[in-house]
Amino acid sequence: MAGGGAWCSIGARIAKSDPYAAAYAEVLDHAGIPWTSLDTFAAGALKPHDVLLLCGRGSLSDPDRQALESWLKEGGLLLVSGSSWGMAELLGLGECLRRPRFEFESQDSSRRIAFGGEPAIAKSAKVLSQTSDGLAVQSMHALGKGVSAYFAPHVGQTAALMQMGRGVDTDALGPMDGSAILDDGRLRAEDGVFLDFETDRAGELFAEPWADRLKESWIEQIVQLATLSRKPLALLWHWPNGARAGASVSIDCETFDVDQVSNIQRLLRMFGCPVTWLVAQPGFPLDTYRLFRSWDHEVGLLFTLDDDSGWTEERLKSQHLALERAASVPQLISARAVDGRWKGYFDFYEMAEHVGIRVSASKGGRQRGVSGFLFGTGHPFFPTKLDGTRSKVLECPYSVYLPGEVFPEERFGALVEAILNSHGHLHIAFKSDALSQHHAVDALRNLLSLCHQQRVAFLKLSDVYAFERARRTLKMYFGGNEESRSLRLASDTDVRGLGVLLLSPGGQVELNGKAVRSLPFPAYGAQWTHVPLDLESKRLVELRLSVERDSRAA
Repeated sequence: MAGGGAWCSIGARIAKSDPYAAAYAEVLDHAGIPWTSLDTFAAGALKPHDVLLLCGRGSLSDPDRQALESWLKEGGLLLVSGSSWGMAELLGLGECLRRPRFEFESQDSSRRIAFGGEPAIAKSAKVLSQTSDGLAVQSMHALGKGVSAYFAPHVGQTAALMQMGRGVDTDALGPMDGSAILDDGRLRAEDGVFLDFETDRAGELFAEPWADRLKESWIEQIVQLATLSRKPLALLWHWPNGARAGASVSIDCETFDVDQVSNIQRLLRMFGCPVTWLVAQPGFPLDTYRLFRSWDHEVGLLFTLDDDSGWTEERLKSQHLALERAASVPQLISARAVDGRWKGYFDFYEMAEHVGIRVSASKGGRQRGVSGFLFGTGHPFFPTKLDGTRSKVLECPYSVYLPGEVFPEERFGALVEAILNSHGHLHIAFKSDALSQHHAVDALRNLLSLCHQQRVAFLKLSDVYAFERARRTLKMYFGGNEESRSLRLASDTDVRGLGVLLLSPGGQVELNGKAVRSLPFPAYGAQWTHVPLDLESKRLVELRLSVERDSRAA
């Protein structure tokens, strides 16, 4: 029998020869799903696992294929994505047709976009979703005691191309409707957009986080398979205290009016919303930085440059060090370039990493026609190079620039709903000289009010980084038996408001031997149990799940 442990165990094989496949690992880590990387299936490597993921454009050796087929027939649960891995027959499929881009309706009948992948002709597989010309995109197929499933889109390639965009070395051409002018002689992040202005926008806005939608469909299919194992699955939730989404405000400071700073703080305090102040040289007086700290706000760097020749690590390091000293802050971890500037592909992340910056707030559009989810995502992510290595710098893309002025106020409601549906991060970019404009401040108030009504978690960018890093580095130890499962957790740092989601057949949940209040929590197409935790550094805590007898019998 596959997967002999008490908990559902997930293994993944990521295609080494595929430059985009490594982005699958980032998707899994962001989702909070524990998984194990498998380079070989020899010597019983598959036996401990209930679910196996094959990711990207890859193939298997004959011994690995034979081991996989035996594991499947004994009850294994397989999900193949990005290509068929030469196993169309085991998947119940016929010919798989590689496509650079295709669209389909997901299982909830909403539109999805994929860059790369192989929709297939279905034979014996049950089709869950398909393209408009009838090719299978998602499918399931019974094989012995096991199930082989298919997700045709290349999730890694889609995420990489949308979220990273193109390298920026020249101006791009904007939309034909004139809602954004990109060929203006100034290189910005918006020049790297990979999405299509004609087909991927709603009116003048990129209203849908297309990359997040596709990632979620893949995660949902993983969860569907996990439920077939009849074992509990644990997942670490994205946001503190069970919030459905997060929100942050960052303000570019090229002007330094202290009175306006105090005025905006009164507004932000109404919603409990801290701010990341991205400060250019020469900056504020020292007393203002002390005020920021007393309000629990963050000081970050607004990197200034006279022209593209100033895009250097030496210049970034000089400005970063000068601001640390002026603000009397031991480490500034958040930054972006002035006016949304950008150059190259990975250059800023490499410079930032060397300097000690850990959050980039760079990816976003600053004109109406490039507003919204310009890079297909509202998720923070660690950028992945084509060699498979990931940056230490977290990108927090912004979907709103100057609410009410650039981003239209009548689209606030739809934007917040899109963020909630994708469990995303609503990052609002503002600028200091707009603090004196009543209509801009009123629009900001209205947008924050919508977020507050939906109980979105307000975080400064450094907090987003700290929580995301803590989630990903948390140590999880699974144990127990069919009657009582245990999950021990340990963190290198204090973590407040961590949410553990349990997908289980029911039963009592205990924390360190005491019953805890757990709440139903819908996510990824399933109903989970949410267990809130506060972890202290280096201190082990134990969750114990006692499964009801009726559930075991089922």
